[in-house]
Amino acid sequence: IGETGTMWKAIFVLATAGITGWLNTIFIRFLNYFLGIVLVTNFRVIRLEKTLYLRDDKNVVDLHEIQDIKKFQHGIVSNLLNYGRLVIVVPTMIEPMILNSIPNPDKFFQKVNNAKRDYIHNRQQQRLEVFSRQNSIIPEHIQNALSGTT
Repeated sequence: IGETGTMWKAIFVLATAGITGWLNTIFIRFLNYFLGIVLVTNFRVIRLEKTLYLRDDKNVVDLHEIQDIKKFQHGIVSNLLNYGRLVIVVPTMIEPMILNSIPNPDKFFQKVNNAKRDYIHNRQQQRLEVFSRQNSIIPEHIQNALSGTT
């Protein structure tokens, strides 16, 4: 009975340690999921990634640098739960920005595309305003001479 009791105690200790380690891993992954944030601003896409202990990363991509955005939503579970992965391709970066486990990836995909379109439109409007201000500085007789009217 002595060896059998010691064996069961050892099994119980190992099982308790294993379950505690497994629950700790799940808890840390759960916290890390909520510590990863993606922001879409007027000018940039910012990914802030923190972990409970070791990591504090910030990845920033300017909207005008984005060449391509790809959405991946593969499998039954990801389609039923509506989550996926976005890959933002920037030619100046060695590796693309990969956003894993994004809830409602279609909405996020549209937000990034709309922000990029609005950024480009606003930039064109600013350039036109600067150009029109520069042209209004030129006296009228010089503008007429340049345009060919007298």
